[in-house]
Amino acid sequence: MSNRNRNFTFFEGLVILVVMLNNFFIPISTAGHSIWHFLYWLVSFSAFAMFTLFYEEKLNEKDNEIKQLNDQIKKLQEDYQQLEHQKSLLQHRVNIQEQTNEEIARLALKEASELIDKAKKNANMILSESLEYVRSLSDEMSDFKAQAVKFRASVEKMSKDILESIDQSEVYNLINEDKYDEGDSL
Repeated sequence: MSNRNRNFTFFEGLVILVVMLNNFFIPISTAGHSIWHFLYWLVSFSAFAMFTLFYEEKLNEKDNEIKQLNDQIKKLQEDYQQLEHQKSLLQHRVNIQEQTNEEIARLALKEASELIDKAKKNANMILSESLEYVRSLSDEMSDFKAQAVKFRASVEKMSKDILESIDQSEVYNLINEDKYDEGDSL
């Protein structure tokens, strides 16, 4: 291949030689079996054989290149199929993960909702119990207040009764008389 830098390849030179022999030397020969005719056929046959070998070699090279390219295509297709399979597996995993995440979020929301409802019920129950307790305290306070009013009334009545009984008692009269007597003597 390093000879490619020349103007003509060896095979191109042979083709030119054959064409020259055909155009210049064959018409000169009057005999059908002249030396020039023999040389012409010999060179033509040699050129044909060389061209055949050259192009056969080129065809073999191209066939090898095609085979290598086909092998590369086959390998790339196998790699592509493998990557497609991995992609589908990963997509399946992603789908499962997304479904799992959605299920977890749904369960968390449900649990949070249940906890909120339970907290509301507990708060309502505590509030009801507190209101009931406050009502009972209020009722007790009202009872105490009523008892206190009754007790005060009874104490006042008892005081009045005691005062009246003292006023009506003889000892009081005697004490009072002694006071008046002392006051007269002064």
